[in-house]
Amino acid sequence: MTDTNVVDAGLITPVKDEVENLPALVGSVVAQSVRPRAWIIVDDGSTDGSSEIIRSVSSRLDWVHAISLEGSPEYDIGAHYASVIATGYRYLYRRWRDDLDYYMILDGDMRLTPGYLESLLEILEDDEDLFVVSGGLRINHDGERSQEERFSDQPIGGATVIAGEFYRAISGPPLSPCVDSVTKAKARLMGGKCAYAADLDEWATQSRPTGGKENRFERGVSNGADNYYVGYHPVVILLKAIHNPTGSPLKQSIGYLYGYFSNFLRRAPRIEDPDVRAYFWRERTSEIFGRLVSKVGRNGS
Repeated sequence: MTDTNVVDAGLITPVKDEVENLPALVGSVVAQSVRPRAWIIVDDGSTDGSSEIIRSVSSRLDWVHAISLEGSPEYDIGAHYASVIATGYRYLYRRWRDDLDYYMILDGDMRLTPGYLESLLEILEDDEDLFVVSGGLRINHDGERSQEERFSDQPIGGATVIAGEFYRAISGPPLSPCVDSVTKAKARLMGGKCAYAADLDEWATQSRPTGGKENRFERGVSNGADNYYVGYHPVVILLKAIHNPTGSPLKQSIGYLYGYFSNFLRRAPRIEDPDVRAYFWRERTSEIFGRLVSKVGRNGS
């Protein structure tokens, strides 16, 4: 990092109707102990007043840049979400080329503690093999805030910092319905690591669970379809539905199974990248199976 409070990092925030959350998000980014070189907010056709907030912020702060898209008619956290992030990435790359050491994906319903970005940059600087990292995630749900349980190598997608050289090597966000999972798979295939730094004193707070604009069943269907697309083995899907670390409700688990196996039975297309498919079918299967067996063993002891 430089001697000033400005770091060579580019933030990308996809926004779709987040008028209630944007003020808190903006306030938390402005209050960071280090400031990113640039913050690109991509408005995906919001109709609730979000656009006005974004324009106001970009007019006051010269390091905040607003991009407006026509948007999709419905909320979409799949491939369209990835294309919105890619719009922000392309803007950053055209403007700064290889000068950004880090990128950050920051969703519109997040807010950060003041040292969040600085802490994650320090972690990345200390480990050149670490490509993708996030702090802990706390979720506001029905008026209560809870820490999301994840494996230590599974950073959250909505407040993630990514090593710049790696991100440029894969041409930014993969245009996939499960952009976060594919990004992490590519990092591991290139010999890198991913980390969920839940033990930090800094964290991100999300106003709702990921996919919270959908009902629980629809969210499960979407997750199951995404897991089919990247190439998860069906045995892993069954294990994940039974032993979900986030404790998904029954409706969501049923939707998850339906989303995967409805695509599996009709042999729907999967991701074209053979290395990513092989990673999820073999390596990821082995990792998840081993962890779940270990978890069951600890609970039974």
